[in-house]
This record gives sequence, C-alpha cells and structure tokens, in this order.
Amino acid sequence: MDKNKLETLLFYLVFMKAVGEVLKYSYQLKFEQLKTLNEIIKYFHVHHQGVYIDELITYQTISKRQLRHHLEHLYHLGWITKLRDDNDQRRLLFLPSNSCQDKLNIMFMEVSEMVKGKNFDYLIETTAHYNQLGHVITIFDALYKVRNIAKESNLSLDELLLLGKLLSSRQVISLKEIQAMSYRYLICMNVVINDLYQKGYLEKYRNSIDERIVNVKFIESRAYETNQLFIRCYNKFQEEMK
Repeated sequence: MDKNKLETLLFYLVFMKAVGEVLKYSYQLKFEQLKTLNEIIKYFHVHHQGVYIDELITYQTISKRQLRHHLEHLYHLGWITKLRDDNDQRRLLFLPSNSCQDKLNIMFMEVSEMVKGKNFDYLIETTAHYNQLGHVITIFDALYKVRNIAKESNLSLDELLLLGKLLSSRQVISLKEIQAMSYRYLICMNVVINDLYQKGYLEKYRNSIDERIVNVKFIESRAYETNQLFIRCYNKFQEEMK
C-alpha cells in the first residue's frame, strides 16, 4: 500500500482518538451527543432560528428518548440554549448557545495539541477543515465503516493503528520503544501488543545482546493480507469522506 495513503489513514485514526479523549475527559461528551449538537448548529445556520425536537429527530438515528437526554446534557453543559415558542409556550426551540463556537474553538485547540508532535504535522497543515465540527462528524462516520471492516479480521481500531505503524516500518523494535511511541497515552499499548501477538501478527523475543530487552517484530507471512486490509480500509474511508 502507498505509504502516504497509509499515513493519512493513521493520522485520522490518531486524530479521532484525540477527539474522543478530549470529549470524554475535558467536556464529558460522547460522539453521539456531538452529532446532535452539529445538527442544531447546521439548522441554525440555515434557518437562523432554533429547531423543534420533532424536526430534529428526523435528522437523527436515535430514539426520541435518547435525543431528549442528549439535549438536556448539552443544555446543562452550556452548549445549547432553550427558548419557548412565542406562538405555543408548550413547545421548545433548541439553538447553539452564545458561547458554543468559543467552546468548539477551545476544544479543537486541545485536540491539535494532542496530535502535534505525532509525526503528522505535515498532514495537519495540508488537511483542510479538520477542525470544523461537520468535518469531524464525517470523519467519525467514515471511521465507523472502517471499524466494521477491521472487525471482519477480528481487529479493533487501536490494533489497526499499531499494526499500520509496524507495517509501515517493517523493522524490529523493542517493546519499550513501542510503549514510548507517540500514541501511548491514547492507546493502552501493552493490551494492544498482547492482542496482536495472540492473533499472530507479531512475534516477541529476547534481545540476543541484552536479554532485558524484548524485541517485537511484524510477522512477514501476514504482510499480504494485512496490506490488503489497509487498502480496503483506506478505500472505504475515502469513499465515505466524499
């Protein structure tokens, strides 16, 4: 597989891991709630007013009960505002809060800081709109399809990420070096390494010079099928991003 294509896919995997971490620990949000927020923002930009829940549900793939929970959570955290309909006080309109865009800007600054220094700086500079909410939702949906392809090979996205890095280098690397890789605080490396080892993608052995060092190597006999898997994942990702 073309190395630039592989690096592009790995960048988006790392990027979305960073988004997930920031959402969870800095903002107590889930991707699904972010998607609801995106629909509210889109509606407001087009119609210049809030949206009723009955209309908002038509843009969602969740139940009305789940949507109500999303709306209450977003309102509680200050992402959206609720207004009474002037013509019917029983009905509520939902629209972005005055601080919504500022909160998004800060959020994406946090994500950028997490991704910077991960050997992807050139991709950050050349990837347009990666810090726009609508684009992030598109990436999330595209990677959901990639995850389904990985599942067919009994792999998680975390395993796919590390496997892609090892496939790209095709070199013997120490266990300590892997654990010190740029993704270590986004991925539980020990778990991923052990899972890939048990699934027959990696071999581990003691260094002949220093037995304290454990070397890890990608098993070459799995190279063709792994390469084909990444080609499928990349093609699906690009298809969904159009």
